[in-house]
Amino acid sequence: MNKMQVGNIKMCAMKYLKLNYLIVYFLLVVFSSCEEYVSSLKLDADVTIHEFTMNNKQGEISEENKTIVVYVPAGTDVTQMSPNISLDTDAVLLPDVTSGYDFSQPVKLKVINGDVYSEYTIHVLFIDLTFSSFYLNGVRGTIDNNANTVTVTLPVNTDLTNLVVTADVNENAVISPDITLGLDFTNPVELTVSNQGESKTYTIMVKLQETYMGFLGTYADSLSITEDDEKAAAEWFFDNFENGRYVSFDAIKSGSVDLSQYQVLWWYHDASPDIPEIALDAEVLGAITDFYKAGGDLLLNTHAVGYLWPMGRITNNYAKVVGSGGGWDLNDSWYVGVTVGGNLQPYDKSSHPVYQGLSTVVQGNGDIWIPLTSPGWVEDHNHVIIEIAPFHGFDYGNAGAYNAFRNANQVEWLGVWAGNRDYYMAGVMEFLPTEEFQGRVIAQGLGAFEFNKNAQGELNPDGTNLYQNNVERFTKNALEYLLTN
Repeated sequence: MNKMQVGNIKMCAMKYLKLNYLIVYFLLVVFSSCEEYVSSLKLDADVTIHEFTMNNKQGEISEENKTIVVYVPAGTDVTQMSPNISLDTDAVLLPDVTSGYDFSQPVKLKVINGDVYSEYTIHVLFIDLTFSSFYLNGVRGTIDNNANTVTVTLPVNTDLTNLVVTADVNENAVISPDITLGLDFTNPVELTVSNQGESKTYTIMVKLQETYMGFLGTYADSLSITEDDEKAAAEWFFDNFENGRYVSFDAIKSGSVDLSQYQVLWWYHDASPDIPEIALDAEVLGAITDFYKAGGDLLLNTHAVGYLWPMGRITNNYAKVVGSGGGWDLNDSWYVGVTVGGNLQPYDKSSHPVYQGLSTVVQGNGDIWIPLTSPGWVEDHNHVIIEIAPFHGFDYGNAGAYNAFRNANQVEWLGVWAGNRDYYMAGVMEFLPTEEFQGRVIAQGLGAFEFNKNAQGELNPDGTNLYQNNVERFTKNALEYLLTN
């Protein structure tokens, strides 16, 4: 190696060392700058909401959930509210809602301070001071939340001096005086519901009158009934209920019957799949619908189930199976299935009061069936809802259909065709009280349910139904359940 080569190597080495020094110097400058930048960030600033008041109501602040809940009196206009909000002096609120803001929907607020922020969701709720239900001695009262009254109709000769009160109010509300001790309702009683610093006083009034159960029909009187199932049902009804009365649609139209004296109306309509014109008469339909809305109860059998649509209780246009044939000889028994959904996700309805005391048959797969008619002549007069799952956007096996149907109609799904193991159809239902319709309805539309088994055909010419007791017991349970709930 000559001197020139050695010199070149030395020069390269010097340049390499200088480059390394430059890189190291550059990195030190960068890291130093980052440290200075990080140290200049304000990361420990206070971004909490210390206090939130609106309309003189203190908000409930949850730092864990980052929510604030404020209760305001019912009827308050929350579309232009100006809350008082306590923050750190350097904090900024976005959006600034303190000068008026619409809180009819949840509002998200951001608190910014220095280089950090936090978010809260504000919920403004109305204070609930209402009775959702009210009972005296197990008899449901009619609640008027506008007039602040509850009216309960009890049988004549009821001892009013120590009645048992059962009432449902908001979970945060308190009723005074104490209703658990029994109260004297000889005269109207004032009960106060208190919640979140607000209160509302109701006047509870008791009316004493003979309370009847009515058997609805298109005939002039019960002795004129010709349809065999309707006739058998009426005879059984009047044999078993001393307070039972026959109520014709014509009597309702003429005003000769006062439906306010009735707690339950039973309509067994089997003669035709169509609703009779008299039942659709504006005055008649209006009177029965008003009766139902005011807290009256209905038991609807077979084609009477179709009355739920004209009354407005069902508004969805569900597909139905409606049968009206003359019948045939059947060498089999028919049942109501009370395991709704089957093995997909079973809902056992056998404990519902309408099924109390009925004989049952447990299938090998665990499904519970209740026999309604034994071999012999059957008419198969169904009036049931079908295609439920697809109507609500679900597959037949998807349990979401069960909740969708119940929630859409405020209904308990109580029975299906035995053997139906998905969410295809509903044959027995309880329509629960709503804000508009304060009464209850038991709807029984299964063709297996016949009050009179026809004495014809070769298999059972005497028309003996081995399960007639189940038919009658179901009806008795339903009527008594409606009378006391």
